Amino acid sequence: MDILRRMRTRIGLRHPSDRGFTLVELLIVMTILGVLAGIAIPVILSNRGKAYKATMASDLHAAVLAEMTWNAEHETYTTDVLDLTKHGYVMSEDITPVHIKVTGKTFVACLKHTKSSSWLVYDSSSSRTSSSDSDCAA
Repeated sequence: MDILRRMRTRIGLRHPSDRGFTLVELLIVMTILGVLAGIAIPVILSNRGKAYKATMASDLHAAVLAEMTWNAEHETYTTDVLDLTKHGYVMSEDITPVHIKVTGKTFVACLKHTKSSSWLVYDSSSSRTSSSDSDCAA
């Protein structure tokens, strides 16, 4: 009887009274989990990058609105972030303070998430937002 049980176990047939999993079953489950993890991890990392960009866009939009409000009241632009906070700009966590460069009657504002490699830049002369690898106010 013991020999018959061993043969069934080797070919994958198990007796109902046997408990536990065979090594093959455990390896198959581990392989499936590995494949699923290989699919899920890049998706999660991609979504994290999108969240950084959304936070940057939201902060830049708030900074630009505060800058426009400042301009409407003082007929000039400011480069001081504290002036912008008086007009509703609140910086999110992990965002560099907005950098503003005034050129005549226009301004360029940029900011960066600490975990992102690129800067988000707004140019008031063209009313466009773009990405840049370098700080616009440097």
